Amino acid sequence: MGKKGFRTIPVSIRKQITSLTTDTFRVGTTARLEPKKVEQWLSLDGGVDQTGLYTFPPSIVPPANNGRYSSWNQHGREVSVRTRGKTPKDFGWWAPSFNSHSHHWISQTRDVWPRELLYALQLPLLIEVDRNRDSKTSNVVFAVDRVFDRAAGWDDDDLIFALSLLQENVGSVGIVPTNQTLVAWLQQQYVDWEILPGGTWQDVATDPNSSAGHVRHISHSTQTRLAVLQSHGPTALIFGKGASNYIGYKFREDLVVFENAQYGNALYVMYDQWREWSKLSRVDLFRAGGVKRYTRIPHREGWESRLANTLRTNGWPPDEAPAETD
Repeated sequence: MGKKGFRTIPVSIRKQITSLTTDTFRVGTTARLEPKKVEQWLSLDGGVDQTGLYTFPPSIVPPANNGRYSSWNQHGREVSVRTRGKTPKDFGWWAPSFNSHSHHWISQTRDVWPRELLYALQLPLLIEVDRNRDSKTSNVVFAVDRVFDRAAGWDDDDLIFALSLLQENVGSVGIVPTNQTLVAWLQQQYVDWEILPGGTWQDVATDPNSSAGHVRHISHSTQTRLAVLQSHGPTALIFGKGASNYIGYKFREDLVVFENAQYGNALYVMYDQWREWSKLSRVDLFRAGGVKRYTRIPHREGWESRLANTLRTNGWPPDEAPAETD
């Protein structure tokens, strides 16, 4: 996919690890994809079942030509070791002799960093699929088949490699706890309703605090919005049915942010009753505005700070104290 890897562990990943209720985890992510798309990405050796749907193998070692991390995973690589001092190494080459048709040997010694061979890990990507909701697309979880343990600790380079391998092949990364099956974890990321379906008001995305009463034109791109949400370290993504463009960023069971990929829509922070409130249309949410089961944050100037303050007030990240309120 041409996705770059990581040089350090992202802050959002560290936050996800901190929030785990179990010590052991894998690097993983979810996607809603057409099977052919996944087949093109990973060159899967699958088949077709009796209903005509493409079947996925339970795991696959990503092809080496998918990128440098896939190649290193398949074939290994040499790296320079800078924890030890440089060592002398002889270099030599043949050079043409002046005013002659002959050559002579030139050699020199240089101090270089020692090299070390890292053997191929051959890490497979585990693949689990849930097709119960849509016959045209599949809900898929990908997880690198390597377990990390918070209690025992880990080498950061190993975690960075697993993150980069998944990023290169799937395009996103996250943390999957090992205290449940991949299928069970996958099914928790999807709900059987359309999230915040559109209402009948033309100005459903209007900022209610604006006296002009029209949809605000915002300067933030879709990628910026989603990057802001991801930077806070959600523990999972939640996808709904239907045509809604809202995606849930789950931080805890009682703290979910619903963001819309479409231009001009507000985001919603919901709490312990998010399952019930996310089924309502935005029109019905406005009508129930006196009942504070959610916080609506329009994408106007300063929305990023308001979101961060709302999360902190509700105890996120878990290692930070809630913000003081009047």
